[in-house]
Amino acid sequence: MEKVIELCGIEYIVDTEGKIYSTHNNGRGQYHKELHQRLNRDGYYEVTVGINKNRTTKRVSRIIAEAFIDNPLNLPEVDHKNDIRTDNRVENLQWISHEDNVAKIPFEKGSNARKGSKNGRAIFTEQQVIEMRQLYASGVTIQEISKMYNSKWSTIGNIVNKKTWKHC
Repeated sequence: MEKVIELCGIEYIVDTEGKIYSTHNNGRGQYHKELHQRLNRDGYYEVTVGINKNRTTKRVSRIIAEAFIDNPLNLPEVDHKNDIRTDNRVENLQWISHEDNVAKIPFEKGSNARKGSKNGRAIFTEQQVIEMRQLYASGVTIQEISKMYNSKWSTIGNIVNKKTWKHC
């Protein structure tokens, strides 16, 4: 199912599968172009909407929820029922309070809920971090490891010196 919505003064078409389209007129008629979705640092898909100086970035999950899901209690946050932040199908989204959203993640002392690869900003896995530390311990330089993993030397330095990824 599709729906026409307005964002930043421009009409877009959204569907229940989590896709967003801009509309264009090329002189022969109107056509739709799917907007490019990119992962933000927290692991959610975002799109840029608007035109010229009136542009902004919005989370796809919020756009889809606002278009298709009633929110009679005016709840502030959109939740992914299956906890997969990139799954923006309407049946996977729901409105939720901040308190309930936070309660979904175990924050008890010693929790690893947002550590390592479970963090939406993670670009490495625990196994890769262990491999990097083993390489460094065997004499491979930080610069060499950074080339192997296509990452900045400062990032690798923080990993091998346990300034980051301290849990593994």
